[in-house]
Amino acid sequence: MRLRHAYSGYIYESTDDAHVKVSDPKTGRSGLFTPDAKWVSGDLTYADHHMIGHIGGKTAEGATSLGAFSRRRG
Repeated sequence: MRLRHAYSGYIYESTDDAHVKVSDPKTGRSGLFTPDAKWVSGDLTYADHHMIGHIGGKTAEGATSLGAFSRRRG
């Protein structure tokens, strides 16, 4: 999953090793974080922990990527 933060412009994307990569397209800086927003590596050492959790966390069954539950028609 890959999303752009509406205010900061940072790009948040999940990685194959269950981390979240956060990149600042303005400066080229980036950082790697755990799904619970702990910094792992990189020169970008801070980011929105809610976005990191959303990108790196598990989504509830039936929820869309934005957290709204879809209605199932029988």
